[in-house]
Amino acid sequence: MDRDYTFSIITAFYNSELYIKNCIDSLLNQTFNFDDIQVILVDDGSTDSSADIALEYQERYSNVIVLSQSHKGQSSARNLGLKYATGKYVNFLDSDDELSNNALESVNDFFKKNDVNIIAIPIEFLGNDDEYLLSPKFSKTKIIDVFEDYTYPQADISSCFIKRNVFDSFSFDEELFIGEGALLINKILINEKRIAFINDCKYYYRIRVDESSVSDISRSHKNFFINKVNRFYKQLFDYSYDCLGFIPNFIKYVIAYDMQFYYRIQTSDVLTKQEFKEFRSNLHECLAYIDEYIIVNHIFISNLIKSLLIYLKNNEFHIDVKGNEVFLKSKDYTINELHNELLICDVIEVIDNSLNISTFFKSCCDYDYLRIEAIKINSQGKEVYEGKFFSYPTTNRYPEESIGICWSFDYSVDFKIPLKKDEISKIYFKLIYDENGNHAEIHNPLQFQNYDAGLSKVCNYLIKDNEMVIYNSKDESFLTQPYSFTKALKLEFISILKIIKDHNSSMIQALLFHLIYLFLYPFMKNKRIWIFQDRVDSCDDNAMHLFKYAIKQDDDIEKYYVISKDCEDFNKMKKIDKNIVPIDSFKNKFIYLFAEKIISSHVNHSWLNPFFNPKHPYYNGFLTIEKCFLQHGVIKDDLSSWLRKFFQNLHLFLTSSDYERDSILSDTYNYDDEVVQAFGLPRHDNLKFNVEKKEILFSPTWRKFLINRVAFEKSDYYRRLNNFLTNERLLNAIKENGYKLVFKPHYDLKPFLDLFDINDDVIEVNTHDSYQTLFNDSALMITDYSSVFFDFAFLKKPVIYYHEGDDYHYDKGYFDYRTMGFGDVVENEDDLVDRIIEYMNNGCEMEEKYKSRVDNFFKYTDQKNCKRVYEWLYTN
Repeated sequence: MDRDYTFSIITAFYNSELYIKNCIDSLLNQTFNFDDIQVILVDDGSTDSSADIALEYQERYSNVIVLSQSHKGQSSARNLGLKYATGKYVNFLDSDDELSNNALESVNDFFKKNDVNIIAIPIEFLGNDDEYLLSPKFSKTKIIDVFEDYTYPQADISSCFIKRNVFDSFSFDEELFIGEGALLINKILINEKRIAFINDCKYYYRIRVDESSVSDISRSHKNFFINKVNRFYKQLFDYSYDCLGFIPNFIKYVIAYDMQFYYRIQTSDVLTKQEFKEFRSNLHECLAYIDEYIIVNHIFISNLIKSLLIYLKNNEFHIDVKGNEVFLKSKDYTINELHNELLICDVIEVIDNSLNISTFFKSCCDYDYLRIEAIKINSQGKEVYEGKFFSYPTTNRYPEESIGICWSFDYSVDFKIPLKKDEISKIYFKLIYDENGNHAEIHNPLQFQNYDAGLSKVCNYLIKDNEMVIYNSKDESFLTQPYSFTKALKLEFISILKIIKDHNSSMIQALLFHLIYLFLYPFMKNKRIWIFQDRVDSCDDNAMHLFKYAIKQDDDIEKYYVISKDCEDFNKMKKIDKNIVPIDSFKNKFIYLFAEKIISSHVNHSWLNPFFNPKHPYYNGFLTIEKCFLQHGVIKDDLSSWLRKFFQNLHLFLTSSDYERDSILSDTYNYDDEVVQAFGLPRHDNLKFNVEKKEILFSPTWRKFLINRVAFEKSDYYRRLNNFLTNERLLNAIKENGYKLVFKPHYDLKPFLDLFDINDDVIEVNTHDSYQTLFNDSALMITDYSSVFFDFAFLKKPVIYYHEGDDYHYDKGYFDYRTMGFGDVVENEDDLVDRIIEYMNNGCEMEEKYKSRVDNFFKYTDQKNCKRVYEWLYTN
């Protein structure tokens, strides 16, 4: 006889081997009695080991049932699970998600105390710090009537617990492959009318780094467009009419909420022209059922997407110009007021007698009809500087298709405004609109990016090179003038009042350093201070090598190297120089306030800036330090999504080759020519030629989608590495030739070293020696995509690229391995072993064609890179 449980948790799974164990364990770890939980695991035709994992739990626990079927989809699998459910309450936990430990206990307690058939719990993301869009509806525990309180959309069923008898009349639509949960829960709500929201537990929704979830994959499938509109939206409308004779607002509200996820989803690669036409027509038909006020007043849709939905509903667009006010409209609805758009300042800085400002704004108005001018007014008159527009195609600041149209245009605009000595000027911006005889000149409000803008609403002035730049919020302008302590004192008094008013845990430190900066700047302003830094917990990169060179130079510069006091390299650096500063110490913060340059092999804001706090930008005006990027290695891929100017604002971007430099000066990074210099990496100066042992260096790079131990163990990446390290033919050949294989794991690979089968007689796993030492000692290098091969090839030692598989995560850049690489590219293990043996037999001599490529690639091989970099830094 079947037992009656309190809960039946139905989990449909398909190829979830990386996550299903954590999912089931979250049920085992409940504070609620696990014996009273029926766990129904439905295998939807998996081809990986997830079914085996599920069966292991079935063998261990009598309340775990494993069902299986051919691959028919999640709806079918859930329906199968429902046939076996005997619990009082049912939940559909996804196989890659988890429940908080107290979830079932909290839900059970609430059901016992309240007359309600459906409970929803808040969703929190796993693997992502973003907040779930619908989190605000869980601000307090409550029961609502969805017909009265329609602004609480329930867009999923997985986070719901529903009394089993409800399913006597309902099941999942097996013809719907995306949105099936939202369809079903809202059909149920039409009949049940009431739902409870409780906030003392969590449903943990996993964001997959590799975007392999059903919802991720579905967005590139026709079903996301045609099937979803027809079988989710239309069916829900039809069901409402059949049951009620009308469409309730809560149904309109939830469908409007769901429609927003078509924003920035391309259709051109998925749908034919005829299919797209059908999709747009059906979407327009559905929008006709949704009142404009539902969209306009929607709490969970951004204004930008609201305007897109209104446009799609009305299928009309026009522009009204009234004086210097520009209204973008769809019928009577104002989509965009161009005159009220925020002009966001990414960068405000004084460099070489020039005020440099990088700005950004977003609009639904096309590039062709806009331009921005900076107006400078002083005693000499008025000067106009036209802004230079830039695109960042590898970032989210780039126009993208949304339902077949480009709806939002992202404008990045740079200005260079010359400043004369002792000049007092007012500077403001003018956005100019010209189209079809309509003309408007707009003075937009300003806003500052929090992380590194140069100014903020709290710290509204900066001082650099005895120039002051002051933001005036009253008329959205900047004042430039020579430094004045009296002026700084007045401005600082206002800043301190704002900090006190803001009142938070950062306040005391902020007040202290504001006062330090105010009173010590007159004495520190002419000092030249350079800060050098590599990783937080290690040195031996370009900053350390340049630091060692720089401290030997007789100049007027104070030089400091910053590193964690808790790491081994701190004492190593103390033996080199006395000016070694513990990271995040008072001294680190003090010198950062007044330093001229931060010179580092990394660009991480949180590593380099001891005041970094995007939520409380109290120091922006003080932090005029110039960021000089020595690089962690030679760039071969397109890293502009990370190193773009508007986010990093580098003052030196060091490269080793004209090929590399040209790639940085392309359209995607947006740096000026003088910023990007090809002087070579400082660490190359200390590489040793003709010094080597009979060692083969194996140094693969990491795969960032491997988010946990299970993912790593199941990956082709691990299989590939372990197979190579255990290849008997290779190990025998290395031993016979008197060589040793040195395995240098990537930093992120170290936690998984215990999984490898290492023959200690032939292989040394080296986590202690520096790369520099290994480059000098080794005779041959094998890597996949790690940029360390540039250092090794610099020594004209042979390199082999092992490119089996297609799992590397960076966007391809200018570097082509087959035409520019410094060694052979091999794609299978047998060929790799053959090539290694050939090199051992010829004494590991690099071929002439690859030596020629080395000479052609590197601009300098004279090992005077430190000298070139130092001299540029000193004079710039």
